Amino acid sequence: MFTLSDAEVLPGHSALMAAEHIALHREMCAHTHDFAELALITHGTGEHFTETGVHPLRPRTLVLLGPDSWHSYGTSPDLHFTNLYLTTELLGMAAAHPMLATTMQPVLGALATRGSALARELTAPQATALQHTLTRIAERPQPTLLGQLSEFIALMDQLIRFWGTAATIATAPIAHEHAELGGDMLRYSTRVSHAVSLLHDQLDQPWTLARLSSALNTSASQLTRAFRADLQLGPMSYLQRLRAERMAYLLRTTQLTVSAAGRAVGWHDPGYASRRFSAHWGTSPVSYRQRVHV
Repeated sequence: MFTLSDAEVLPGHSALMAAEHIALHREMCAHTHDFAELALITHGTGEHFTETGVHPLRPRTLVLLGPDSWHSYGTSPDLHFTNLYLTTELLGMAAAHPMLATTMQPVLGALATRGSALARELTAPQATALQHTLTRIAERPQPTLLGQLSEFIALMDQLIRFWGTAATIATAPIAHEHAELGGDMLRYSTRVSHAVSLLHDQLDQPWTLARLSSALNTSASQLTRAFRADLQLGPMSYLQRLRAERMAYLLRTTQLTVSAAGRAVGWHDPGYASRRFSAHWGTSPVSYRQRVHV
């Protein structure tokens, strides 16, 4: 199981929230993330697997996930939903303001509680209104901090008004057959999913295409073809992108030096780390950190 950082889903270093429309045509493998997530189902049916149990999914289902919660989706046959990603920094700002924190409960609590997983059934008008809001966030993201905070407060006000009338969706226990789904419970092919999990878990290792292929008991050419089919890029390009995004996350959220952040993601030469980071983000690691903390 791998962990997604907010750098992998947010459009830039100054973004505190983002939304996107997703269409799943096969199951998504289990993963965790260090941000909170909200998902509104718009089409199709399926199952949502979490640590607390299984939620049935259908149009108008609203799912709320706190940071560090693991989950996966099972679909039959297609599932369409809109995802909203919220950083812990944004949730922390709201929680630190007594009036906002009180007004936004219990939705803020559901999103800010680590490992939480809740599901609600909205009415048709509620789902339509929420989808309109999420689409606006996805298609016209606010570039400024003030704009994002304003959008977040408006969204939370909307959710709070829905919360009292939204029906709770009970969780069913994860059945024995679910625990043994194996290779079919994957968003990507088995080979690519195993490779992605390995790279996320051991990002600081000196990976080469040959070493990664050997770890997966496959050939370099087979692995490359699988990556290009599922992700439209090669294994080493995926690794470089992942390292740049994880390094950005470390620069934003820790006091590590630039050199230490580079080593943590597998770039042990400071000069090379700076060049690769700059190629991905369009700015040096030092400039990136300065802009983030302005």
